[in-house]
Amino acid sequence: NAKNLASANLGQKIRFYRQTAGMTQKELGSACNVNESTIRNYELGNRYPDSDTIFEIANAIGNFSICPCNS
Repeated sequence: NAKNLASANLGQKIRFYRQTAGMTQKELGSACNVNESTIRNYELGNRYPDSDTIFEIANAIGNFSICPCNS
């Protein structure tokens, strides 16, 4: 939930904002030119996106607060 975002990791923030934007993992992956499984792995913390991909994700979900420079 939104009040826990301050302590959330990047994957948790991606999931929260993706869901808030009403997007599926597949839709977000398509918007960022990565596989659905890649988005799932980012959200689970199994993989970490590079800075370009973080920017693409933020742009797709319309929320740049996930960018590390905004933490």
